[in-house]
Amino acid sequence: DPLLLERAEVCWNRSAHTAEFARSIARQQQLDEWFCHCAGLLHCLGDLALLRVLQEWQLAGGELDEVRITQVLRTFSAPYGSELRRRWRLPLELRELIAAAYQLGGGVYSREKLIVNVAAQMASLGADEDVTQIAQGKPARLLKIGVSQLNWWRGAPMIR
Repeated sequence: DPLLLERAEVCWNRSAHTAEFARSIARQQQLDEWFCHCAGLLHCLGDLALLRVLQEWQLAGGELDEVRITQVLRTFSAPYGSELRRRWRLPLELRELIAAAYQLGGGVYSREKLIVNVAAQMASLGADEDVTQIAQGKPARLLKIGVSQLNWWRGAPMIR
C-alpha cells in the first residue's frame, strides 16, 4: 500500500539518520560510536514492525486510511517496539539508550543517552528547519555541541 510504504520509508530514513548522527557525535566525543549507532537504528523498530502488521492486516481484507494508520502508530508503536526489544533480550543498557531517542527522563544522563537524544532530534528536523533550538537544549549544552557542529553533521554525507 502506498500509504504504508511512504510511512515505512520515513521511519527507516529517520532511523538511518539518527544512527549516523549518533555515530558521528559519539566519535567526536570519543565514545562507543557503534553502540550509539545501533541504538539509533533500533529506535523506530515499533513503527516499522507495526507497519508490517498493518500491511498483513490489509492483505487479509482489512481497510486502512491515513487517519487510522496515524492513530495506530501513535497508540501502539512505542509499547510494541519496547516489547520486541525485551523479547529479543536486548541488553537493558541498549534498551535504555534506545529510549533516550524519545526522552531522557529524570536523573543523571550518560553521555551516550545525550548523544542519541540529540541525534534523534537532528533526524527529525525538516530540511529548512534551524538547528539552533537543538543547540540550545539541555542535551546539546551538556555535550558542549554548538550550532556550527550540528550544521556540519547535518551537511555531512550519510554512510549507507
